[in-house]
Amino acid sequence: MKIAIVVAWGVLAGLALPRAAAAQPPQPPILLPPATTPACSDGIDNDGDAGKGGGGIDYPADYGCWGPEDDTETFPDDATTGPYSTGTTLRGQCAQLCTNGLVARSSSINTSAPGETHQCLDLTGNATITIDEDDTTIRCVRAIGGGVQVRVLVTGGASGVVIEDSEFGNGIGAGDPQNIDTIRIAGNASDVRIERVEIQDYGDGVKIDRASRITLRDNWIHAAGSGGNFRGSHADSIEMDGGAVGLLVEGSTHENLNSDTSMFMIDNWAGSSENITLRRNQLVGSDNWAGYTIYCNGSQSSAPMRSNVITANMVQPSKGWAADWDWLLADGVCASNVIVSGNRNRLTGALFSVYSTVFAGGATPQVAPNACNDGIDNDGDGRIDWGFDAWNDPGCSSGADTSE
Repeated sequence: MKIAIVVAWGVLAGLALPRAAAAQPPQPPILLPPATTPACSDGIDNDGDAGKGGGGIDYPADYGCWGPEDDTETFPDDATTGPYSTGTTLRGQCAQLCTNGLVARSSSINTSAPGETHQCLDLTGNATITIDEDDTTIRCVRAIGGGVQVRVLVTGGASGVVIEDSEFGNGIGAGDPQNIDTIRIAGNASDVRIERVEIQDYGDGVKIDRASRITLRDNWIHAAGSGGNFRGSHADSIEMDGGAVGLLVEGSTHENLNSDTSMFMIDNWAGSSENITLRRNQLVGSDNWAGYTIYCNGSQSSAPMRSNVITANMVQPSKGWAADWDWLLADGVCASNVIVSGNRNRLTGALFSVYSTVFAGGATPQVAPNACNDGIDNDGDGRIDWGFDAWNDPGCSSGADTSE
C-alpha cells in the first residue's frame, strides 16, 4: 500500500530548512600592479646607443644585454654591483634585507651544514669564507681588508652555491700572484652562481680549477686603486686553470688589468677545459704593452679542450698591440676547438675581423655565430641558446652546439 507523505514547506523532520543568503553588492575587481618588462625586452633604447657598434634595442641587438631577462642595457659598474650603490648606501635587495646595515664580523665563515645563508655582513681583517656544503647562499657580504691569499673558497664538491650582491678583495698589494685568488672555485664544486659581485685586488680575480656548471654574470672585476693590481705573471681577471667543464661568463665588466698576461686565461694545465662560453662581456684591456686581453692555450697537456666559445664581447685591446688580431691569442690546439664570433672593438664599435693564432701575429677570421649562441630562438620553442637558466634552450648541449 502506497502512503502519500506531505511535508510542509520549511519543515522537515522538525528542522527548519536554511533560507537563501541575501544578495551581496558586487565587489570591485582586485587590480594587480602591472608586470615590469625587463629593459632588454621592452622595445626601448634605454641606454641611447642604437646605431652604434654593439648598440641597439633589447637582446640580442644590444651587446649590453646578457639575455631577455636582463634589466639594464648597460654593462655593470660601481652602481650595479656589490652591496652598495654609492658610499654606504645599500642598494637593491641589500637595502631591503639589511635594515641594520652590514654587521661587522671578525671571524671567518666556514659552512657546517647544507642550506646555510650568510648575509648582511662586513667581514673585517683576515676573515675568509670557505664553502664546502651544498645550497649555501652568500648575500650582501663585504670582505676586502687584511691580506689573504684566497678570500672566498668554494670546494669539497659543494653544489647549488649562490654568491650575489657582494664585494670581495684579498687586501694584498704584492706577492706571488699564481697563488693569490680573490675567489677560487675548486674541489669538484658544481652549479655555482656568482652575480652582481664586485671583485678587486691582486692576483687572479676568479680561478676555476676542477669545477663544473659555473655561471658568472653581471659582475665587475677590476683592480683596486689608481696603480692597478691584477698584475705580475699569471695574474688574470678570470683563469680557467684546467678541469673547468661548463662555464658561462656573461654580462660582466673586466677592467684595469695591469699585467703581462691576460684578462681571460683558458688552459688545460691541470685538466680539461670544455664547454666554456665567454659572451657579452665588456673587456677593458691591459695598460701594459705585453698583455693579451684573452689568452687561450690548449697545448699545456693532453687533457681535452673543446666546445669553447668567445662571442659578442666588447673588447678594448691592450695598449701595446696595434694589429687588429692582437686582442685574442689562441694556440693551434685552442684555435681548432673554439668558436670566435661577433666580438667588437670597444673603442670603435667595429667588428674584429680576425684574431691571432701565433705569437708572431698570424690571423684567423672570426666566424658567424652558431645557433646555440646567436640570441635567436631557432627552433621556435620559446627558449634561446645554451646556458643554465629557464629561458635557455635544453636542446643545446654546449655553447658550441650548432642546433637547438
